[in-house]
Amino acid sequence: MSNILDSFVAVAPYINQLTNTDFSVSVCDLEKCLIYVPSEKQDHKIRSGSPHVKNSVSYESIISGKKVIRRVGSEVFGFPYIAIAIPLRDNNDKVIGSVVFTEAVDRQDLLLALADNLHDTMQQMVSITESISENSIKLKDVGESLSHITDESLKSVRDTENILGFITSISNKTNMLGLNAAIEAARLGKDGSGFMVVAEEIRSLANATNEYIKNADKIIGELRKSTSKITGRLDELLSISSNQIDINNYISILVKDINERAEKLKENAQLLSE
Repeated sequence: MSNILDSFVAVAPYINQLTNTDFSVSVCDLEKCLIYVPSEKQDHKIRSGSPHVKNSVSYESIISGKKVIRRVGSEVFGFPYIAIAIPLRDNNDKVIGSVVFTEAVDRQDLLLALADNLHDTMQQMVSITESISENSIKLKDVGESLSHITDESLKSVRDTENILGFITSISNKTNMLGLNAAIEAARLGKDGSGFMVVAEEIRSLANATNEYIKNADKIIGELRKSTSKITGRLDELLSISSNQIDINNYISILVKDINERAEKLKENAQLLSE
């Protein structure tokens, strides 16, 4: 054995003590395994003197003269692992063997599963925030539509008040006309009895009209108060809706940013696992 192979064989039992990673280590020459040190979680059942397996990373590293990294499934040894092999060379740069580190991938697989779960959760969050934003916009649209309707109602109330004002003016004039007819009937005496009947009917109509106007004024006053309250509440609704949209937009940006980070985490976890 050359000096570099001797050196790796000598330090192989101590490598795990120098790292926080649970490695198994094997050192091979061109024909066989010189030493195999299992890790706490892995034992490939390789023994010193075992010949090379042609598809193994140690053999491929020796044949290719290059570093070889491969993930091996549980179907080979009963547990998945990642193997890293590098060729060892003598002073003439001739390949004389290889050293292989293997590491269990349970932590990588756990990280990948967590990354997948986080990614799926964030995808759902993106969908939910988009739905909330859409509903907030619809709510604002409804509020604006209702606000327009209440504005139209207030306009109708004002128009009705103008009409009642006109009717009140007519009622007052009618009442004055009845009073004049009564005065004329009194002046004429017996000859004015017809005027007296007309005067009474006119004044009766004026009084009835005044009563209707009073009732209508009361109803319109209540309608105005109710409409004003609705308008005030709608203004609050529109303000809340606008704030909600702003908040949802901020949350949406935040969620999308986290989602992008989750995607990168998932990609890195896949690379680490592979």
